[in-house]
Amino acid sequence: MELSMDRCIFEYKPTKTLSSLFERGGIIKRKTQIIPLVIEIVETLLNAKDLKIVTNSKEPKFGLIHKKRINRFIYIVGQDRFITFHNPFKVEFNPNGNLVFTEPKSEIQLNAVNITIVKNFFKISKAVIADEKNGLNKGIMNFEDDIYNAADAAGLSDELSSSLDSNKNLKDWWYLIYRLLCFEPGYIRYDFDEKNCSEHHPLNHLDVNIENSIKLGLDGRITNEEFINILLTNGEVKYLR
Repeated sequence: MELSMDRCIFEYKPTKTLSSLFERGGIIKRKTQIIPLVIEIVETLLNAKDLKIVTNSKEPKFGLIHKKRINRFIYIVGQDRFITFHNPFKVEFNPNGNLVFTEPKSEIQLNAVNITIVKNFFKISKAVIADEKNGLNKGIMNFEDDIYNAADAAGLSDELSSSLDSNKNLKDWWYLIYRLLCFEPGYIRYDFDEKNCSEHHPLNHLDVNIENSIKLGLDGRITNEEFINILLTNGEVKYLR
């Protein structure tokens, strides 16, 4: 399938790593669960030409909604669960037709080298502590050392030095890390939930936001196409019935 920026893309089969990230945590409850998903989805979509198209409607599938002002990732599990959240990066196509993800302020491109460094940074950093109970504790202490240690751990210190030379200083790398820490996910999940259905837990519902979420009951099922139409802004007000 040829990718196009004026259409919704959501037919791709998730990798095992991506599926496990979604399924291991079950329902997403914390920002710390969103960051590794963003990184993994970007890395996977960079190889979009190698992804398999899903033809069975019951199979999980994922992709990118990029249309006008909408820039979102989406994950679809059959007809029972649809998950979407913002993509914090700028999306373009290069001359070869491949997707390019860039941090808007610094213009750092999310290529294979930089993604590896970012992954390692979040694993080893003392500047950013991911706490599953208390969420994210953000700071800049030891940031420079942690970036270099993350590159060293992947054997990419030379590539990082070259990147820093081209970007003039570490500010650009901080913008990249800061964006992942602080972007607004705009998380929305649709569930058809027979297991937990009760007077206070509608069979069909939308959960909006991660923490302090709002549950909106729906009268009936919605399809993934209807779910996507809720997200698209075309000047019309959407009514939930």
